Amino acid sequence: MSSVSFCLAMQFLIHSSDVSVFALVDGLQYERFTGYELKIKQDVCLPLFDTWPDSRIAFAGPWLIRMNETMAMREQLEALEIALPGVSWIVTDSPPEELVAHLQRYMNTGLPDGQAALLRFQDPRVQVRLGTMLNSQQHREMTGLMREWLTTVDGKVWSFKQREFIC
Repeated sequence: MSSVSFCLAMQFLIHSSDVSVFALVDGLQYERFTGYELKIKQDVCLPLFDTWPDSRIAFAGPWLIRMNETMAMREQLEALEIALPGVSWIVTDSPPEELVAHLQRYMNTGLPDGQAALLRFQDPRVQVRLGTMLNSQQHREMTGLMREWLTTVDGKVWSFKQREFIC
């Protein structure tokens, strides 16, 4: 069964050859669902926790998977998206390394008491909350590289780029 959000993201590939579709995947949810850890594959499967000391727990963090290069994972990722809050689809014309660096800038956030916290934007439920919490400039900066950012939340397709449920 295909997820509606994946199908909508793939429509961009049909209409434009200069974009890529990436799955933003919660590594821990992926491992729980499949029984396997994601593995690095250059320009295809990339952890956002890629520097020390975070790299020690890369398996559990957010990963970008370039779907243009690995459609073999499609069914697994669609099933994960339906079963657990762990997958969203990003459409962009940016290369993988640029998208990784862009998303890494938003992983850590400052709390009012001065402590740092991990912003789990790979969780679709967090994306919905961010859609209401970020001001226009913050939202524009965070989603600026994306043509679209889609996921499924409670059976409905959420566009983080548009900040609304679209179907």
